[in-house]
Amino acid sequence: MSESNPLQLSSENQKQEASSSHPLQRSAFDAQGGGNSLPPPNSKPVQRQVRVNGGSTRVAEDEYQVGGSKENIGNRFPVRDLIGDEVKRIFNDVAELENYANGNTDNIGDVRTQSGETYWYRLPNDRLTVLGERHHNPDGNVPDVIAAFGTSRFVYEPHHEFTDTTAIPNAQMGNGTRTRTQQIEANLDTGPFVNRAAFDPHLENIVIKAMTGTALFRNRFMAADPPNMSEADRRRYSGRSDADSYSIGDRIALYYSMAIHIAQDLSQFPFQEETFVESPYMKSARKVVEYYLAHQAILDAFMQAKDASDLVGIYELCEPNQFANLPILEEFSVRFHYYGADYIQQLGNESGNARLEAAGETLAGNLGADLQDMNPAREEVMWNRVVEANNGGYLIAGMGDAHRRNFVARLGQLGIPQEETVASLRRQRAENKAAWTD
Repeated sequence: MSESNPLQLSSENQKQEASSSHPLQRSAFDAQGGGNSLPPPNSKPVQRQVRVNGGSTRVAEDEYQVGGSKENIGNRFPVRDLIGDEVKRIFNDVAELENYANGNTDNIGDVRTQSGETYWYRLPNDRLTVLGERHHNPDGNVPDVIAAFGTSRFVYEPHHEFTDTTAIPNAQMGNGTRTRTQQIEANLDTGPFVNRAAFDPHLENIVIKAMTGTALFRNRFMAADPPNMSEADRRRYSGRSDADSYSIGDRIALYYSMAIHIAQDLSQFPFQEETFVESPYMKSARKVVEYYLAHQAILDAFMQAKDASDLVGIYELCEPNQFANLPILEEFSVRFHYYGADYIQQLGNESGNARLEAAGETLAGNLGADLQDMNPAREEVMWNRVVEANNGGYLIAGMGDAHRRNFVARLGQLGIPQEETVASLRRQRAENKAAWTD
């Protein structure tokens, strides 16, 4: 099982949201099991499993065998091994076959799922495709495709960015949020394939994710009365048992800790003396910083404890000293909510995105916000990134399938293909089988 992604919502919460010239990272690809090997001795008789010209033509197999004129082609996957194993692969032509074998493609490959299936799969090389998924689905998900291709040309929901604003530029703030986010994301299944300088992988905004954490803290955890909550609720809001398991308590703690990282970074900004004409965004940023600095010892202790543990949950972080930190955490969550709502409006205003601006305005009036209430803002940020990726030479935009479905109409208007990952894998398998010529 792949490691659970600490910055991604679980399947429980998804119910509420649900060319060859590009650089490849070969060592990472091979570590993910993207290579090929001959079948073991005494296996069933070998079926020659490489076709070109859409499945209609066998390659000149003898040329690629030992002693043949092309025996050395395939410094990544020897072509003779591709011919000899049991995966049916269809190439457009011999040139594509040899490019693939030499590691010079990043849009075709063997997708190997946790459930044990292997699919020969391709995506259009010169355009973006949006793939929806059920996160951590053992039958196939976006990281399986990225690993199969060895591509860096992707944006994917678990990757986040602290998007800049002109009012409070990131260059004038601390860098703790970005450092912590990238530290977490380096351990994702997609981490080894990131080439940030060429293709920034972020699809979501970390401020909105942190705002989600403070909202869940306030409207779920605090609403359950932590000092007097039931044993079932204590278990629910405690940490994870191991890295492959899920706990809402861990996620609330993690998202909340990112809010403190953001406040810490904001505290480095050189705020000028407050004026009556100051924007709502500047005012709310100032207020969250003032509260953070006044209670920095307690807030930093919470943040550092969560940074040190991938498993600990919100209950364990609040329980010491008879939940003495709850009043401060609750008030900080309120101030961060208003900051987050104004930040969303600021992004919408600066980018000319009226939907994003309206989503922030709605959240500003909704301290009782839950996951569903965050989706309009989350999805507008995602949509902006999909458009950027479509114009930037990216291959894949991966997201929870509920988001993909919500984007179908807009994707159609831009001519961007989209499909759910498992359905796409199975469709191509059926099409390859129909096209295959023995």
